[in-house]
Amino acid sequence: MQRFSRCHLMASSLAMALVVAHGEPAVEATLRLSEPFREGVSLLWSPTGQDAWDHLKAYHGVKSLELEPRSETSEELDDFVWNPKGTLPSDSFCMAGEFTKEFGNEIRDALAKMIGKQAAAFIEEPPPLGSIPGSIFIREKAAIIVSALVARPKFAGSFQPHPRPRMFSLGPARSHSTLGFGVEGLWAGKMGEGIRVLQDDMNGSIVVEVLLFTGSNDDAQRMVLAMDSQITSMKTGIEVIRKAKANAIAPSRTVESQGARWQYISTLTSVDQFWMPEVRAAVQCEFGDLSGKTYLHTRRGFDDHRWWTLRSVQQLLSLKLDHRGALVEAVFKLPADFTSIAGEPHAPTPKGQQPIALPVYPKRLLFNRPFLMTLWRAKADWPYLAFWVASDGVMRAD
Repeated sequence: MQRFSRCHLMASSLAMALVVAHGEPAVEATLRLSEPFREGVSLLWSPTGQDAWDHLKAYHGVKSLELEPRSETSEELDDFVWNPKGTLPSDSFCMAGEFTKEFGNEIRDALAKMIGKQAAAFIEEPPPLGSIPGSIFIREKAAIIVSALVARPKFAGSFQPHPRPRMFSLGPARSHSTLGFGVEGLWAGKMGEGIRVLQDDMNGSIVVEVLLFTGSNDDAQRMVLAMDSQITSMKTGIEVIRKAKANAIAPSRTVESQGARWQYISTLTSVDQFWMPEVRAAVQCEFGDLSGKTYLHTRRGFDDHRWWTLRSVQQLLSLKLDHRGALVEAVFKLPADFTSIAGEPHAPTPKGQQPIALPVYPKRLLFNRPFLMTLWRAKADWPYLAFWVASDGVMRAD
């Protein structure tokens, strides 16, 4: 299978030092929603990469960028349709322009203020303009596009850390003891609309929506969890969530289980239980399917050839989720050089419920095997973070 990114594990915050993992990392980041999940590997996705790609196209005044050699990642990015303003959280920005010293410092200052010093240090100085040593090429111009976001939503309801570890199934004959959080009993009955089941086939396929509080009534958010055998990639997982949101089960319905009839309530009751693992992950990834590739070639003769080259396309991505809420930090950078063989410098110019008669069905909403965790703004078509939880390295053992 072709690998589209190379990742290093980091400490649990972008403000902390980089930790290099040995062997295959337990968590990676992707730009491709269609990338298949792999057993034992968790996967992170944030639309900051898409946001930067769209700004790169706008910088050049084009609708698509055909990379040489061909890039499946760039083709998927070109085809993506979304509403950035409605998807990205309020604490986000994208800056694009000529990579001058002044503009670089402006980007670093914005990142340092929003995330921290390591995020600012992620923006390195470009190579000097002029003749490239050991070649006949001339670096005429440099550009930089940086997209970043921070989100700190809290749970609207009260969860509690679970006092004892639970077993999380990682696959056939593989499990991991992990700490988590949730709610049950009388406290579950007090959650109100804080948790709502969107879909439950009562056979292990569950989609659950959890309310998030951001401090602003104008920025309602949701965490949506999905556990379903149909989920094989971010794309299929988001499709499962969308269908569940569009066809959510009724607030109250009659179901049959174990030879009896029950009243199934979509919100939590005092006979229900909800649990999920604490998760944390931080990665620094370089996307090899983009880095080093060229685009917008202009040929005016054998010795007059100009083009743009993507340098090291990288992302920093950090997530922490516990009983209080989530912390998400993401930075994506797209540096590009305009290069020529000969000729004068000439870079293109950028452009309430009814009484219940039947006994209440006791729901066991236990996310104790691989599942998809997503964070959404209330009316967005896409999440601003998606995390496939499938490896012990992203869970807290003690």
